[in-house]
Amino acid sequence: MLTKIIQIGLVLLPLLWISPGRPRHGQLIVFMMIALAAVSSQIKNIWLRFFGYYIATWVVVSWVVTLFNPKFGIIAFLTTDQATYILAGYIILLLVINSNEKIEFFYNWICVAVIAQCLIAIPQQYGCFPYVGFLNYIGLKTTNPVANLAVGTLENGNFFAAFIAISLPFFFRKYWCYFIPVIVYHLVLSTTTTAVVAALVGVVVLYNTWWVVIIAIIAGNIFAYSDGTLSQVLGKSARVDFCKECIGNIKTIPQLIFGHGLGVSWGQGFPLHNEWIQGLFEIGVVGMGLVTGYVFTVYRQNKILFAAFCAACVSCIGNYPIHLPPSAFLIIIIIGLIERERLRSEQCNQKNIV
Repeated sequence: MLTKIIQIGLVLLPLLWISPGRPRHGQLIVFMMIALAAVSSQIKNIWLRFFGYYIATWVVVSWVVTLFNPKFGIIAFLTTDQATYILAGYIILLLVINSNEKIEFFYNWICVAVIAQCLIAIPQQYGCFPYVGFLNYIGLKTTNPVANLAVGTLENGNFFAAFIAISLPFFFRKYWCYFIPVIVYHLVLSTTTTAVVAALVGVVVLYNTWWVVIIAIIAGNIFAYSDGTLSQVLGKSARVDFCKECIGNIKTIPQLIFGHGLGVSWGQGFPLHNEWIQGLFEIGVVGMGLVTGYVFTVYRQNKILFAAFCAACVSCIGNYPIHLPPSAFLIIIIIGLIERERLRSEQCNQKNIV
């Protein structure tokens, strides 16, 4: 498949000279999308592979439509911009899948990254931001985050909490378990309910207590959009209103099936605090169908990776970790390791059969 994609691209690419805005722009767009399709073709998992194909196709079609309707250009530009991030993510994903490093190598570095953020966050609780002073000293003018709030270098308490919550299952190992109280302390201090529930789900999945998972997910859906009061749970939470607004902007059947385009605003100037609904808005039923297919068929034999993956899925209910480079990078590594474990398991099974 990889060879066919490259051969077809070799023929088509020079023909795409004209595009809205400036000559040869179409060649650049299709050049990147050929790369995305080529990288996607090397990923064995059918859901991930066809998701990459879908995004590449969405971008190319959006530019073709723009030739006949220039008003569609802003959607094409936004979708192309976001697709480049997906291309980068898929390259990282493929590198992790094909890596020969021991799995503990990745586990350890995930833990190191989280501990580094926690160490930076500790003095922030007392209004001390050493890295801000350093940046200002070298001429990079930077303002302090919110005073007395632990955020590490992740700008926002919710972002910081999501990052460490997804990583928590990796600390349930020899020696690293001594850092668990530090993680829990920062999670509680963050007062970010979604992250706390995500961390709880990761732990209970790790120890196979599924009934707790169900309770935790229900609680996460309720409290992620409220401060816990009954009136807010019943629909007065701002995040519930945001979700309603997003869904309300899906007005046509094509928008429902294919979405509005990656990066297109759902109604406000920031990502929706729910990756699942935002995904439906941006890439439609087809795109989210591929995502959901992967979630329900994900390889589950490695408990630590599966627990971290579940924590990430729950975090996406009340936050937007996919839109944040640190947490997105972490999730990509987790998925890459899951796929690597799946492939190795399949190879072992084939050898046993032979």
